[in-house]
Amino acid sequence: MLNIKYTVALAVGLLTLVTNSRTIERIIPYYCAAIWRDQYGHNIRFFAHDKLHLKDINSLNVLTRLATDVCLMLRRPPRQQYAALCYRRKKGALEVLLLTSRDTGRWVIPKGWPMNGKKAHAVAAQEAFEEAGVRGNVEKDHFGFFDYDKKLRNGVKVVCRVQVHLLEVVDLVKNFPERESRTLEWVTAEEASRRVNEPELKELFLSFDKQMAQTQKRPIQKDVNL
Repeated sequence: MLNIKYTVALAVGLLTLVTNSRTIERIIPYYCAAIWRDQYGHNIRFFAHDKLHLKDINSLNVLTRLATDVCLMLRRPPRQQYAALCYRRKKGALEVLLLTSRDTGRWVIPKGWPMNGKKAHAVAAQEAFEEAGVRGNVEKDHFGFFDYDKKLRNGVKVVCRVQVHLLEVVDLVKNFPERESRTLEWVTAEEASRRVNEPELKELFLSFDKQMAQTQKRPIQKDVNL
């Protein structure tokens, strides 16, 4: 979402086109007061000059609504990504896979952008191989979602909506495309929930752990080691 200062400036510019310029000149000094009143419930008369005219108050209300409309119009929808929550059982214990991101080094799960000709679960499986070198059985139905802020190469930050698919790991290879730029670690789901930053992803790990404990599902697979 745009910074409020830029939104206000844009709204003032638009309103100038449809109202008297002198009115705008009187509005601008009091606009911050109008915003403060709206956010915290204060009365604008506490901030505004005693000689503020009624038509100025009305213009302030119009400007506030206009600024809100501009924010809504310019708000970008979340970018879509697909991810794999990779898991295995080793010596009877459930483990999930975490890896470090290449930009900040924080703990994440394999994820990536949509790919032409591939369905969501297939993209998740492909990213799991490229980023972590794992292969396995991926579920077609999604397990859940989480949001996070991503900084693009051009410096712009966007909100990403990540659709998560469960992937039962049956093989782990040593040579994979991003092996030099990431650190991998198998941990418990509870530990994974503590390491990741995204609140919704934390909840997904805890939910997955609870679900697996209830079903006592034991995947048929061969042991893999990092």
